[in-house]
Amino acid sequence: CTKVGFIKVQAEILSVNINTPSGKRFNVTTLYRVGNLGTDNFDEVRKFLTGLASKKKLDKHILIGDLNFPELKWPDTSTSVNLHKSFIDMITDEFGHSQL
Repeated sequence: CTKVGFIKVQAEILSVNINTPSGKRFNVTTLYRVGNLGTDNFDEVRKFLTGLASKKKLDKHILIGDLNFPELKWPDTSTSVNLHKSFIDMITDEFGHSQL
């Protein structure tokens, strides 16, 4: 377990805030989601990302990493696994992210 900012997370997460001279606020987050930890891990990652989004008032957030969703098909994000679908829904619907 790693203590990250304000939440204890069973994942490897590193977030860096970047403030530009023009006042823009960016965040780059790397995430290694351990694939066999299931919904408990997903809930912890969701708490971290939700907290980051709500507390930092970011103009942009870039999330990169190994999400360990082997059944998820990129870039159309199709999957038959509920956990994978929940993660994609969180990223796209709650946070407005898109696959690059």
